[in-house]
Amino acid sequence: MIVLLRIFLVAFLFGYSQFSGADELTDALATLQGELDALGNADDSAQKKRLKEIYLDSRRILQDNQDYLSKAKLYTQQLKSYPGQLKSLQSLKLSSGPLAADKLSRLSLTQMEQRLVIDKAKLLELQTQQQTLTADIDALRRRSITARDDLTRVNITLNELAAKPLLTRDLDNDKIIEALKKRREFRRQALITNRQMLELELLVIPKKLDLALLENQALEPQIEVLTQEIKWLSEQINSQRTSESEQVIEKSRQLSLSGEWGHPALLALAKNNEQLAVKLNNYAELINKVTTQRTRAESQLGLVARSYTTLQQRLALQGYDDYLGTEIRKQLKQLPGTVDLTKTQAMLNSARLELLNLEQEKLDLADIDAYLKRLLKDYADKDVMPPFQPMADAFGELRTARLQVIDQSLIALNAYIKELELYYSMQNQLNDKISQYDNLLRENLLLTLSARPLDLQLFGDIKQSMAWLIADDTQQAFYKAVARAWPQLCAIIIFFIPLWWFFQRIFWTRYLHWEALGANARGKVNQDKLAYPLGMLIMVFLQALVVFLPLFLMHWVFQYPSGNEMARTLSFTLNVAAIAGFIICFLVQICRPHGLLASQFRWPENLIDRFYKDLKYYALPVFLLTLIIAFCDALVDDTLRNSLGRLAFIAVCLLLAHFAWGWMAGTRKNKKLYHEQTFKGFYHPKFWMALIFAEQLYMIVMAATGYYFAALYQKILVIESVLWLFVCALIFFLSYRGLLIEQRKIAFKRAVAKRGEMRAQRAATGGKSESEIINDTYVDIETISTQSETLLKISVGVLLVMGLGMIWVSVLPALGFLEKFVFWSSSTVIDGETVTRLVTLKTLIISLLTLGLVIIATQNLPGALELLVLRHLSFDAGSSYATTTLLRYSIILLGVTVTFQQLGMEWSKLQWLIAALSVGLGFGLQEIVANFVSGLIILFERPIRIGDTITLNDVSGTVSRIHIRATTLIDFNRKEVIVPNKTFITEQLINWSLTDQITRLQIPVGVAYGSNCGKVLEILLDIARKNTQVLVEPEPIALFLAFGASSLDFELRVYVSSLNDRLPVTNQINLAIDRRFSEEAIVIAFPQLDVHWYRGVDEK
Repeated sequence: MIVLLRIFLVAFLFGYSQFSGADELTDALATLQGELDALGNADDSAQKKRLKEIYLDSRRILQDNQDYLSKAKLYTQQLKSYPGQLKSLQSLKLSSGPLAADKLSRLSLTQMEQRLVIDKAKLLELQTQQQTLTADIDALRRRSITARDDLTRVNITLNELAAKPLLTRDLDNDKIIEALKKRREFRRQALITNRQMLELELLVIPKKLDLALLENQALEPQIEVLTQEIKWLSEQINSQRTSESEQVIEKSRQLSLSGEWGHPALLALAKNNEQLAVKLNNYAELINKVTTQRTRAESQLGLVARSYTTLQQRLALQGYDDYLGTEIRKQLKQLPGTVDLTKTQAMLNSARLELLNLEQEKLDLADIDAYLKRLLKDYADKDVMPPFQPMADAFGELRTARLQVIDQSLIALNAYIKELELYYSMQNQLNDKISQYDNLLRENLLLTLSARPLDLQLFGDIKQSMAWLIADDTQQAFYKAVARAWPQLCAIIIFFIPLWWFFQRIFWTRYLHWEALGANARGKVNQDKLAYPLGMLIMVFLQALVVFLPLFLMHWVFQYPSGNEMARTLSFTLNVAAIAGFIICFLVQICRPHGLLASQFRWPENLIDRFYKDLKYYALPVFLLTLIIAFCDALVDDTLRNSLGRLAFIAVCLLLAHFAWGWMAGTRKNKKLYHEQTFKGFYHPKFWMALIFAEQLYMIVMAATGYYFAALYQKILVIESVLWLFVCALIFFLSYRGLLIEQRKIAFKRAVAKRGEMRAQRAATGGKSESEIINDTYVDIETISTQSETLLKISVGVLLVMGLGMIWVSVLPALGFLEKFVFWSSSTVIDGETVTRLVTLKTLIISLLTLGLVIIATQNLPGALELLVLRHLSFDAGSSYATTTLLRYSIILLGVTVTFQQLGMEWSKLQWLIAALSVGLGFGLQEIVANFVSGLIILFERPIRIGDTITLNDVSGTVSRIHIRATTLIDFNRKEVIVPNKTFITEQLINWSLTDQITRLQIPVGVAYGSNCGKVLEILLDIARKNTQVLVEPEPIALFLAFGASSLDFELRVYVSSLNDRLPVTNQINLAIDRRFSEEAIVIAFPQLDVHWYRGVDEK
């Protein structure tokens, strides 16, 4: 009673103040709107802009205050109406008494079916109301927590506002100062109203929660009565349908036994009626079965939904729940998998097809003559034909029975299809809820404590765990589990002992022999083959499998006839032991000093030897500690898992950290490990070992601070990632080895063929053949071609990324906490609605990853395109380079656009800024823009190409690279000359090899006066024709050009096939001319000056 009086008092006081507050807000908004209208769209001064911003902000605050008042008014009305609603619900009494079976049994079959449809609709409506009430109850419980947080935040903001004075010293405008004061007052009033509204809401929430719980309780009897009635009606309908079906079957049997109309077609029709009636009975059973399955799915959906709601409530109290991480771990293990919908979909499609067939047959039965004609078509040639009238009568009876069974089957099929559709919908809802629950569990997987941080209480937990291990109950459970599986365990041991002996005595000897053969054959073209490394890998795998299989079979023995918790724990531990034993055995054998990695893949022997020794040193303690972790993790007891299991986990991390520290060359002894070893970038073992060392420290900190399950889960993912990386490395090196062997064989065959040609040529010319032996160790090459290596790296890289994505995809929901860190927001208009997007830390990380992928794609995709596509097409080097260059810049443009969109920087917002920047920067960057456009013209029009020899102004050279801004030339002095692209478009360019590489040489020759001109022309042409690098077509030309001042001027014009031949041919022809002119006594003229000296008169 006191509580009710308090509620009425609060509601009265707030209602009284509300009317005056609402009027004041209306007047304030009207005044503020008048001030805004007076300002208009003035934007000529900064003060007016500032004043308008303050007014707009003040209007928003007043509008929020109005919303708070409206909600407070609603809460006040709800408080006033609560006693009446509570009284009406308490007085409402719904009975869930016995079912009125007598009244329902008087209904006919048609009325029962109609009543069943109505009841199902009512039940669905009530269940929908119940689900809505359940959701409202969950929302009210969550709101009761968040409302308190909101109230605390409002009180803090109100206190900060009261303590912080308004700063007006730097302002000289009275209107702005007055507007700031009013806005401050408006904000204070809004905060007070918001606080009062939240206080009322906190008073309303428990009342609304009570009402919702009472309504939910009132619905349960109605749902129970309707469920019983639907079940009774379904049973009665199915019973009557079964009775009618049995009558049809019996009647069809009697007609088929009658000899008066024994026509085969009618007998077949009677048999079909009987089969359809049997199907009708099966439909009734199928409906019951699907209904049961749907009820089970509904129960499971309700259980998952309640678990989901409970977890949400516990997450809201995360700071006060010390066992939340343990509960998340438990729920994650017990969470059922999603339901496979393909079977239900196939059943639904089959039932719909059957329904269509029956409807078509019913239409066919309407045309009696056509149906009878089709029925008798296959029996038209029979000699025995009964009289027509008895056959017609019999057909009429069978047709009537057939139509009756079809009608009943259609009703049953429709009911069956409806049940299947409801079941399919329920399965979809269940899958959605399971996925939603799984995401919620994984979102909080890495952020919740699963144990207390390590403290002195750990010793007490260890003592308690040891007491549990040596307790009589634990030992009896262990003996009971082992005794139940003892015969199977003995059989496994007896079977594998001979197998182990075989592998140690026979198989291992043959493996060592095969290993020695492979080591001797490596590098010899005639003996080396891929079978050696592949065979060694298979043999090592089989040997590790011998360790894996017995442990896995023991795990299977303990798993299926699981009698108690100890059996399940032993099963899980043996499964982990099988996997760990396989991995350790495989690594030890593959890393032997003369094993696969050292002898076939040629990994550094000192590193392999060190790794092999470390494996033998660390394998056993890590294996034993892993078994302890698995045993403790499989038990239900949290104390044992969080004490012994956690200590074993930390010990494993310490061992792995010590192992990584040794490889990081942290000591003087270990610094000699990488002596005379060269590694590039992240290929260096130090880099990977540093990552492993840091990861161990991270895991130790996580486990020690209480995040043990999160650390264990991440450790498993890291181990899987490392193993997958190792598998991809084996695939790469094995494929690389195979390509190397094949290319060496090709090179060896070419060398043999070339040597055969040389011998044949020597024999034909009478040369003396010598004994020539081809060295088959390494022929011409040491590595495979760059193209094959690049293709292999791309393939293995894609495989690696796909595998890592599949491993870590389960952790992605756990990164949802990154969305709590908001940097800025952006709004965009979609379908006329403004949508606000928050740019969070998660968005920023995704953008950086996108940008990184773009960088990787720009470096690899163009090369992959050229390797896989362009080199198989009839493209020259210039076309291929233009295509890959355009692809590279397209990828950059697309990546930058996507990154900007992820960060909220859309084109619609940036286009005006870009337009303004374009105008401003157009003058300063016009040369860069001109070079950029010229680069595009060069790539499309291709006046120059990669490999062309050009002359630009006084620079000549070969084009080596064409970029979007500049082009690189390599001149004849082997210097790189960077030429802006604009120069190629605006200035005169000589391309010596654009369409034809044939060029003409002009070699001038001057001879002394008195020489035989005809002889000179003859010698010049003879020299040109005898030179092998001079083209025959166009033919050489020798010309007598002029009478020079000191010589008779001749010119020899010849053509060469390439620009590279110009200087060598000029040199050869000049030497030949000098030699031949000397032989023919033709003097090569040189400039002469005759000086005539006349003596003067005095001297005479």
